[in-house]
Amino acid sequence: MTNILSKIATKKDLSLFKSEIEVLISSLYKYQEDGLENALNNDVRSWVAEEIRKNLKNKKEAEEYFKSIIKDTESIDFINITLAYEPSQSALGRISSWVKTNVGEKTLLDIEYDPNLLGGAKIAYKGKYLDATLKKQIDIYFDTQRDVVVGKLKSYGVL
Repeated sequence: MTNILSKIATKKDLSLFKSEIEVLISSLYKYQEDGLENALNNDVRSWVAEEIRKNLKNKKEAEEYFKSIIKDTESIDFINITLAYEPSQSALGRISSWVKTNVGEKTLLDIEYDPNLLGGAKIAYKGKYLDATLKKQIDIYFDTQRDVVVGKLKSYGVL
């Protein structure tokens, strides 16, 4: 995987990044000699421009370089994580770092948000599924302890 892709954490980030690369490819043909530089200055995020300037030594090889990046994106796996809260950039960074270290460098996060989970997470990866949510644990508790809970509620006069 190209070094620039290691800086991407989520499926959403990857989608934006790929659209930026497409803009850069088209800039090679839309403008004269300064088309690529103009696009790097105005049409992509600053970190993307900085990485491309650092890695692209010969602008004549730009199209080949960009196409190799797009090709590298085709082999990326996604781990779907549904959370009860919308994670901050810092939290996404920590989760992504853990996933890349423990699952694989070519694995990005596909984050979903569901406040009904109450806490914890649902995780799906390569056909495997884990429901480690608070909602699931509460459901299990009430399913196994229904009579005890109903008895307690009756004793308190709630039911």
